[in-house]
Amino acid sequence: MIIPYSRKNVKNTASSYSDSLLQNQKSNNNNNENNTYSYPDNVAINSLDIADGLKELLIKYGLTTEVLSSMPSSGLAEFLGIDKYIARLIGIAAVKLSNDSYASM
Repeated sequence: MIIPYSRKNVKNTASSYSDSLLQNQKSNNNNNENNTYSYPDNVAINSLDIADGLKELLIKYGLTTEVLSSMPSSGLAEFLGIDKYIARLIGIAAVKLSNDSYASM
């Protein structure tokens, strides 16, 4: 089960993509008093053909399939602190999902 994450104690160590990604996260934050993150793209993320733990990580950091499709795998790996090969698999799954979505229109 995927639950909303609190954004209060998350630290970011990535340098090159952190500002734009964190700006995206801030714009999607729910403005209630407990600062709980509300992720609108979780249905798309949960549709990716990747492991559930990776889906939870992507949701935790507020990444969308649009961002995943356009971000270089090396930048994603640095931002999430994961292996470049795994980041590449995530990117491939996001592009495939985007292509499947456009094909069904």
